[in-house]
Amino acid sequence: MRSFTTLGLLLLLAACDSPTVEAERLLRALEVSPVTYADLSNLPADKLADNSATSFTIGPGSPVLEIGDSGKSYVRAFELPPGTQNMRLVVRSYLNVGLTDESRAFYPILTLLDAERRPIATTTWSDAPFKTTSSLSESNEPNRLEYSGILSGERRAKARFVVISTNLRAAQLSGLEAPFAPYRIAATTYIPIFIPSGGPRKPILPPRWSVAGRLKIIVGTPPL
Repeated sequence: MRSFTTLGLLLLLAACDSPTVEAERLLRALEVSPVTYADLSNLPADKLADNSATSFTIGPGSPVLEIGDSGKSYVRAFELPPGTQNMRLVVRSYLNVGLTDESRAFYPILTLLDAERRPIATTTWSDAPFKTTSSLSESNEPNRLEYSGILSGERRAKARFVVISTNLRAAQLSGLEAPFAPYRIAATTYIPIFIPSGGPRKPILPPRWSVAGRLKIIVGTPPL
């Protein structure tokens, strides 16, 4: 009986640590992974239909890019629906939650590209607000990091692709710790791409970093 109790305790402890163990394993794997694309010009992109929601993963098996000072990142690229009307763009990154309060999440960075794959706007990982499940709105959606913004005018007309990545350098410097991100307009070297809507709901505990994750991208006519 004692041996079974000990084994059960060890399994429980291992399960409690699983988000951290997995995140560290994924980080080590990314560090030794070869760069699969030299730049954004040949990066494969999945087409998005208008008024659609697409679930996807980023991690081993995804393209790997070296992104300036950010270092290497697993990335995914999407081709935006063509048009000139205002479009809402939402990216959700869901938490990997263990048996304790600790959780891990992929902190996404979004970069808009024009038809020639030239960057026209981007965000930083710290611009992501944390949203919790609400019985009043989208109660079927779990706790998550979420970007939500509207593309309009000239930027809407120029934007053809969106690339989603993260910042390995920041993950290393922070020890995989990511602080609670206040909701604010992106302040970057590029012109901010979003007109934010809504506001943050402060989590009980903020998620810590992971270089891989489960995400969803939503595009369509506002308000969506």
